[in-house]
Amino acid sequence: MDEETRLQARELLLRSKIYRFVALIFAGVGVLIFAWLYFKWFDGDLMEAATSVSTIFIIIIPFLPAFVLSSMAAGAEKKLAKLLGGTEKTNKK
Repeated sequence: MDEETRLQARELLLRSKIYRFVALIFAGVGVLIFAWLYFKWFDGDLMEAATSVSTIFIIIIPFLPAFVLSSMAAGAEKKLAKLLGGTEKTNKK
């Protein structure tokens, strides 16, 4: 593996780990916001919360950053696997 490929693989691995970590933080914050909204506005009544489409979107919004960062991490991991898979094939020849 040449130096450029090694540095590129290191960068992709670091990006995927950082994205996953920040996504976990956002997911935790999303759970806290969801719990606060759920118990403050709906007093724990699930059927009341599920009756309005706008309410469902308001509850889902805190989880969007976690979803986006998780998909970015998956993309970086796929690029890393492709990069490492391509170098393994050339090393075996």
